[in-house]
Amino acid sequence: MTVAGPVDFGKAGLQVPEFPVDQRTREVAEIIADPRRGRVTELARRHHISRQSASLLVNRGRQALRASFAPKAAGRPARSHALVVDKERIQTAVVSLALDAHASNAGTQACLETMFDHHLSTGAISGILKDAAGRAQRVLDRLPMPANPQHLVADEIYDRDQPILTVLDDETLAMFLMAREPSVDGTTWGVHLLDLMDRGLDCSGITTDQGAAMRAGIAESGFVPAGAHGTDVFHVLRDLGRGVRGL
Repeated sequence: MTVAGPVDFGKAGLQVPEFPVDQRTREVAEIIADPRRGRVTELARRHHISRQSASLLVNRGRQALRASFAPKAAGRPARSHALVVDKERIQTAVVSLALDAHASNAGTQACLETMFDHHLSTGAISGILKDAAGRAQRVLDRLPMPANPQHLVADEIYDRDQPILTVLDDETLAMFLMAREPSVDGTTWGVHLLDLMDRGLDCSGITTDQGAAMRAGIAESGFVPAGAHGTDVFHVLRDLGRGVRGL
C-alpha cells in the first residue's frame, strides 16, 4: 500500500480504513505491555504513519487504561439536566404539589422557593388551582356517559370548609360529578343528580355514607331504584376506630 505523506491521527475526524479501530487497539495494547525501544517506530513504519502519530496512539491507549482503572466516586454517577423554569413549569408544579403531595398553598409556596428559587404569592397559587379546576370541570362536562347502568359511589369532600360533591363509578373510579358548592343540602344534591340523569347516566345502585343531605337528594331525585342505596364500609370503620381509640 502506498500513502502519499504521513497520516496525522491527531486531526479530528480523519479515518484510515486500512488501520481499523480493533487493530489499533490490539497493537497499541501489545506495545503498552512490552514497551521495548523501537516498537513505536515499527508501528509507524508498518502502517505508513508518522512516528508522532504512532506515539500519540500509544499515549492515548495508556490514558484510556489509567482512566478505566482509576477509582470512581461511590454511588450512582451524577446526571446533568437543564430545567427550564417558565410559567408553564411553575403552573404544573403548583397543580402537582396540590394533587400528588396534598400540599397547602403555603407549603406549595415554600416548595417553589426551595426547588426553583421562585416566589409566588398564595393568592396566585389559589388562582392557578382554580383555573386548573375549571379546565378539569369543562373536560368532565363533555365526557360521554356509559351506555350500561353503573353502580356508583358518592361523597362530600371539603376544601377550605366548602363542600365538593363527587360521584364516581364504583369499579373504574371514572368521575361523573365534581361540583363545589357554598353549602350542601338535599336540594343541592338533588339538582346535580337530576342533571346527571338528563345527561344520560343510568344508575343501578349507589353507595354513600348515608349523610342526611345525600339521602334527601337521592330520594327527591329518584336517582336510584328503591332499595339500591347502600352504606359504605369506610365511614363505619373510621367511626369505630375513633371510638376504640377513645376507650
